[in-house]
Amino acid sequence: MAALILFLMETLLFYLYEMPLEAWAYSSVFILLIFGGWIILDGVQQRKKYKQLKNIQKEAEVYLETEHFGKPENAVEKRISESCRDAGKTVGKCQAGSKMSDQ
Repeated sequence: MAALILFLMETLLFYLYEMPLEAWAYSSVFILLIFGGWIILDGVQQRKKYKQLKNIQKEAEVYLETEHFGKPENAVEKRISESCRDAGKTVGKCQAGSKMSDQ
């Protein structure tokens, strides 16, 4: 929007002072390059901010999952709980029995 207003002001001034068309074209290209660079930099900053927000969102989801479901089990605990479940025992009795058999 700012580029359009600046472009219109430039056109009006060049028309009122009856300046040559080449001078108007040169300054118009200069204005377009400045605002084009500004738009590109703004897009890069927006993408960077978007990636940061996505990372924060992922971290929050992981935090909420671990908070809701508890601490994830390591591989050994998972194997013991699966074998206990297959054997039909409760996890506490199965772990106590496996500790006794280890001795």
